[in-house]
Amino acid sequence: LDAARPEVDNSKVTNELFSQLFTEVFYDYFNAMIWLFIPIASVFSFLFFNKAGYNYAEHLVLNTFITCIINLINIVSYGFIWLADFQTISMISVLAYFGYYLFCFKSFFRLKWSEIALKGLISLILSYLVYMIIFSLIIGITVGYKMAKMGLFDK
Repeated sequence: LDAARPEVDNSKVTNELFSQLFTEVFYDYFNAMIWLFIPIASVFSFLFFNKAGYNYAEHLVLNTFITCIINLINIVSYGFIWLADFQTISMISVLAYFGYYLFCFKSFFRLKWSEIALKGLISLILSYLVYMIIFSLIIGITVGYKMAKMGLFDK
Protein backbone atom coordinates (compact mmCIF):
# COMPACT_ATOMS: atom_id res chain seq x y z
CA LEU A 1 0.00 0.00 0.00
CA ASP A 2 2.87 2.41 0.79
CA ALA A 3 4.62 1.57 -2.49
CA ALA A 4 1.67 2.88 -4.49
CA ARG A 5 1.73 6.21 -2.65
CA PRO A 6 4.15 8.77 -4.11
CA GLU A 7 6.76 10.11 -1.73
CA VAL A 8 6.47 13.80 -0.94
CA ASP A 9 9.65 15.84 -0.62
CA ASN A 10 8.99 17.83 2.57
CA SER A 11 11.87 20.22 1.92
CA LYS A 12 10.42 21.14 -1.48
CA VAL A 13 6.99 21.78 0.06
CA THR A 14 8.56 23.82 2.88
CA ASN A 15 10.62 25.88 0.41
CA GLU A 16 7.56 26.59 -1.74
CA LEU A 17 5.55 27.57 1.34
CA PHE A 18 8.40 29.78 2.57
CA SER A 19 8.56 31.46 -0.83
CA GLN A 20 4.80 32.01 -0.85
CA LEU A 21 4.80 33.41 2.71
CA PHE A 22 7.83 35.60 1.97
CA THR A 23 6.05 37.13 -1.03
CA GLU A 24 2.88 37.63 1.01
CA VAL A 25 4.72 39.34 3.90
CA PHE A 26 6.81 41.41 1.48
CA TYR A 27 3.73 42.81 -0.25
CA ASP A 28 1.77 43.25 3.00
CA TYR A 29 4.50 45.35 4.61
CA PHE A 30 6.09 46.94 1.53
CA ASN A 31 5.02 50.50 2.39
CA ALA A 32 6.26 50.19 5.96
CA MET A 33 9.58 48.86 4.69
CA ILE A 34 10.03 51.83 2.36
CA TRP A 35 9.47 54.22 5.26
CA LEU A 36 11.84 52.21 7.47
CA PHE A 37 14.68 53.33 5.21
CA ILE A 38 14.23 57.02 6.06
CA PRO A 39 15.45 56.96 9.69
CA ILE A 40 18.32 54.65 8.75
CA ALA A 41 19.45 56.90 5.89
CA SER A 42 19.05 59.89 8.20
CA VAL A 43 21.36 58.38 10.81
CA PHE A 44 24.09 57.87 8.24
CA SER A 45 23.66 61.23 6.54
CA PHE A 46 23.74 62.83 10.00
CA LEU A 47 26.95 60.97 10.86
CA PHE A 48 28.70 61.69 7.56
CA PHE A 49 27.53 65.28 7.15
CA ASN A 50 27.47 66.39 10.80
CA LYS A 51 29.85 69.31 10.14
CA ALA A 52 27.11 70.96 8.05
CA GLY A 53 25.38 71.91 11.31
CA TYR A 54 22.01 70.26 10.72
CA ASN A 55 20.32 68.21 13.44
CA TYR A 56 18.87 64.72 13.03
CA ALA A 57 15.32 66.03 12.48
CA GLU A 58 16.51 68.08 9.51
CA HIS A 59 18.17 64.98 8.08
CA LEU A 60 14.84 63.16 8.51
CA VAL A 61 13.10 65.88 6.50
CA LEU A 62 15.77 65.76 3.77
CA ASN A 63 15.64 61.96 3.49
CA THR A 64 11.84 61.94 3.53
CA PHE A 65 11.80 64.41 0.65
CA ILE A 66 14.38 62.37 -1.29
CA THR A 67 12.46 59.11 -0.64
CA CYS A 68 9.22 60.65 -1.91
CA ILE A 69 10.86 61.84 -5.13
CA ILE A 70 12.58 58.48 -5.57
CA ASN A 71 9.22 56.73 -5.24
CA LEU A 72 7.90 59.03 -7.96
CA ILE A 73 10.93 58.18 -10.13
CA ASN A 74 10.22 54.50 -9.46
CA ILE A 75 6.57 54.81 -10.55
CA VAL A 76 7.52 56.67 -13.72
CA SER A 77 10.42 54.35 -14.60
CA TYR A 78 8.31 51.21 -14.28
CA GLY A 79 5.81 52.80 -16.64
CA PHE A 80 8.47 52.27 -19.31
CA ILE A 81 8.80 48.53 -18.66
CA TRP A 82 7.60 47.87 -22.19
CA LEU A 83 10.79 49.50 -23.57
CA ALA A 84 13.22 47.14 -21.86
CA ASP A 85 13.28 44.18 -19.50
CA PHE A 86 12.73 44.51 -15.75
CA GLN A 87 16.42 44.21 -14.85
CA THR A 88 17.44 47.02 -17.21
CA ILE A 89 14.71 49.33 -15.90
CA SER A 90 15.70 48.42 -12.32
CA MET A 91 19.37 49.20 -12.99
CA ILE A 92 18.47 52.55 -14.56
CA SER A 93 16.25 53.30 -11.56
CA VAL A 94 19.03 52.48 -9.08
CA LEU A 95 21.44 54.74 -10.95
CA ALA A 96 18.80 57.49 -10.92
CA TYR A 97 18.33 56.97 -7.16
CA PHE A 98 22.01 57.34 -6.41
CA GLY A 99 22.32 60.29 -8.76
CA TYR A 100 19.36 62.04 -7.21
CA TYR A 101 20.61 61.37 -3.67
CA LEU A 102 23.99 62.87 -4.53
CA PHE A 103 22.36 65.85 -6.26
CA CYS A 104 20.20 66.51 -3.18
CA PHE A 105 23.16 66.12 -0.84
CA LYS A 106 25.14 68.54 -3.02
CA SER A 107 22.30 71.08 -3.01
CA PHE A 108 21.54 70.73 0.69
CA PHE A 109 25.03 70.58 2.19
CA ARG A 110 26.74 72.86 -0.36
CA LEU A 111 29.95 70.85 -0.44
CA LYS A 112 32.36 69.99 -3.27
CA TRP A 113 31.36 67.17 -5.61
CA SER A 114 34.36 65.15 -4.47
CA GLU A 115 33.20 65.30 -0.84
CA ILE A 116 29.60 64.57 -1.78
CA ALA A 117 30.59 61.63 -3.97
CA LEU A 118 32.74 60.02 -1.28
CA LYS A 119 30.65 60.74 1.81
CA GLY A 120 27.33 60.40 0.00
CA LEU A 121 28.10 57.04 -1.57
CA ILE A 122 29.53 55.61 1.63
CA SER A 123 26.52 56.93 3.56
CA LEU A 124 24.09 55.40 1.07
CA ILE A 125 25.87 52.06 0.86
CA LEU A 126 25.97 51.74 4.65
CA SER A 127 22.32 52.82 4.86
CA TYR A 128 21.26 50.17 2.36
CA LEU A 129 23.41 47.52 4.06
CA VAL A 130 21.89 48.16 7.49
CA TYR A 131 18.45 48.48 5.94
CA MET A 132 18.74 45.13 4.15
CA ILE A 133 19.89 43.41 7.35
CA ILE A 134 16.96 44.83 9.33
CA PHE A 135 14.56 44.17 6.44
CA SER A 136 15.72 40.55 6.15
CA LEU A 137 15.40 40.00 9.90
CA ILE A 138 11.88 41.41 10.01
CA ILE A 139 10.74 39.38 7.00
CA GLY A 140 12.47 36.23 8.27
CA ILE A 141 10.97 36.51 11.75
CA THR A 142 7.50 37.22 10.34
CA VAL A 143 7.66 34.28 7.92
CA GLY A 144 9.07 32.03 10.65
CA TYR A 145 6.24 33.06 12.96
CA LYS A 146 3.64 32.29 10.29
CA MET A 147 5.25 28.91 9.57
CA ALA A 148 5.37 28.09 13.32
CA LYS A 149 1.73 29.12 13.64
CA MET A 150 0.91 26.62 10.88
CA GLY A 151 2.69 23.93 12.91
CA LEU A 152 5.48 23.32 10.39
CA PHE A 153 8.15 23.19 13.08
CA ASP A 154 6.30 20.66 15.23
CA LYS A 155 7.73 17.18 15.27
